[in-house]
Amino acid sequence: MIAYESGIFIQGIAPEKYIPNLLDDVYSLPNNSFVVSRNNDGEVLSTYGDDTWDLSPYKRTLAGNSRIHFRANCVISNTNYDDDVECFKWLIFILIYLAPNSGQTNVKSVGTIISYSSMIRHVLKVLSNQGYSLREFIQSQKVISSLLKNLNHDVIRILPCLLSYLLVLGEERTQLASLDKSFIYSLTHYLINNRSESNQTPVIPTKIYSSIIHVTKNCLSSILAYEQKLICFVEKIQVSKTYARSHSSQRASRAYMNEKKRGHFDVTFSEAARETGLTALFEKYEVKNMARFSSFLKLIQNLVRLQIHIYSGMRRGEVLSLKFDCLKNYNSHGRPTYYLEGVTTKLAKSKKNCRWLIAPDVVHGVELCQNIVSSITKTNGFDDPKLFYLFANVAALGKVDYEPSTEKVSNFFIKFDNDKLLKLFEKETLITKSDLDELKMLCPERSWNDDERFHVDKPWPLANHQFRRSLAFYVAQSGLVSLPSLKQQLKHITNQMTLYYAKGSGTQLNFFMQDDKEHFIVELNRTKPVADALSYIQLILESNEVLEGAGGRHIEKYIKPKASSKEKFIVREEMVKKFKNGVISYSETPLGACLSSEPCDKKALKAVSACIDCSKAIIKPSKLELVVDSMESFVRKLAPSSIEYKFENEQLQDLKRIQRNINEKDE
Repeated sequence: MIAYESGIFIQGIAPEKYIPNLLDDVYSLPNNSFVVSRNNDGEVLSTYGDDTWDLSPYKRTLAGNSRIHFRANCVISNTNYDDDVECFKWLIFILIYLAPNSGQTNVKSVGTIISYSSMIRHVLKVLSNQGYSLREFIQSQKVISSLLKNLNHDVIRILPCLLSYLLVLGEERTQLASLDKSFIYSLTHYLINNRSESNQTPVIPTKIYSSIIHVTKNCLSSILAYEQKLICFVEKIQVSKTYARSHSSQRASRAYMNEKKRGHFDVTFSEAARETGLTALFEKYEVKNMARFSSFLKLIQNLVRLQIHIYSGMRRGEVLSLKFDCLKNYNSHGRPTYYLEGVTTKLAKSKKNCRWLIAPDVVHGVELCQNIVSSITKTNGFDDPKLFYLFANVAALGKVDYEPSTEKVSNFFIKFDNDKLLKLFEKETLITKSDLDELKMLCPERSWNDDERFHVDKPWPLANHQFRRSLAFYVAQSGLVSLPSLKQQLKHITNQMTLYYAKGSGTQLNFFMQDDKEHFIVELNRTKPVADALSYIQLILESNEVLEGAGGRHIEKYIKPKASSKEKFIVREEMVKKFKNGVISYSETPLGACLSSEPCDKKALKAVSACIDCSKAIIKPSKLELVVDSMESFVRKLAPSSIEYKFENEQLQDLKRIQRNINEKDE
């Protein structure tokens, strides 16, 4: 007898096994009482006949939905309504129980199932205006082809996977006719043929990226200046349930009702703000009452969360799952190196311990969130703050009769108020023409002008995953970062992440998950050839200067003419391919750039002039002039009789000689 177990169940009490009745060699549907999910106590949470399935016991991340509402997008007036609901339910059941698991984990995540349900809901929404049923759509090549233009990117990306499962399982098990393999294959390439890269998460332009970093840092600095007073205020509002509340709120509280002297009121919010020295801070962030104070605490958590995204490359779920004691450090060359210790569930059967390197800029924000949690645990007599998440639930902290418990506070409050966060960046992230030009350079084949989100004078559409991709891009090739302000903001990232992720020793790399296929370091390594190629195109091929040096003259004579005659996106793709294959390498130098893919034996001399006679060197006259001016100023300060003077002056004379040769050639 064949029995199928739930493909999303990992631990705890398992739901029911599916044992199909074979009727004429066709699998029967489960009955309505079939148990799809149980809670941790073994109680039935969802059955097959329910209109909503709750899969939360099998969810491995804090973020994201875990419930499927089968009637949400089925139109009641539609003649196919009941059949659409049943087909929707059966397809999800197939994915959970019958569809084969893939990869090393041999398990599906709840998030994956939710993605399929979202895809089906969108299809149902489209079908409601077309007169087709979900069953007709899923079994008809003609119907799918006719509606492709109506389907969004995510549907077209996921749909071939569902159709492939139906093909592999066969009609006997799915009761649905499978489509031709070649058609499914064509669907998987539909997005590629229609420039799928145009839908990738965009890299944040340098000016906007710099502004986001600057605003986040300034906001947190303004809050951290009041840290002790703020923590004192958090403790006081928990010790006294009437403190800082309005008279009406105090009157309604149990503390007031138990007061022997009726009519006696505690200090109001504005009075408490003056008493604790927080008036200026509260005015800056428009915190006028206890309701807004809870919202303000969430804003602080949001800013810290955003800063962690900026400086670590962590995913949203990975940041939200950080525990109270996540911040760690160790000494490297006499300096503390900080990292966050947490868990990831990406492509993992269960939660997997992981580490992310962070910049020192993040430390104070993380410690502020830790202090907020500590104040909650201390004033309420909770035993161990380590049981709590770093971003604990502070939503109801200001309510007069709110009685915190370990479960309530450690139960993460997922609904961050993103509108208030984004409002801080609106003026600073308005898109300009130069931002669009940069986007077109990064991805020339994408129709940026046709996307309403990326129009001039509109705020940049900020999203969590942009930070992961942008950080990988700018760290992989900081040479592309043209704004001095951004280079200044990223100084910690560039120094530490390059050291540990790009050029660190094997031990250091293993320490930061070098072997983990989904860690940020893999994103960085995958991004580097693209970033190198784009830097090479922007700073070398599109340079208005006449390039000098052996490598520069070769480019001027043979490479630039060919590149200028091709479409930008063709040049981009050709260069990316060469960088990925190791045919070309690119790195910035004080004089211009180096194209050597081999280790440099001249750097050991620490001589700038060592690049002059190298066959892979590119010399830019503008950079050469800056180096000459800088070295002249430096040499004048040295004692003429010193060895250092002789060494540096010899370099200077070599550079001046090259400069004269270039100037004479121009004349």
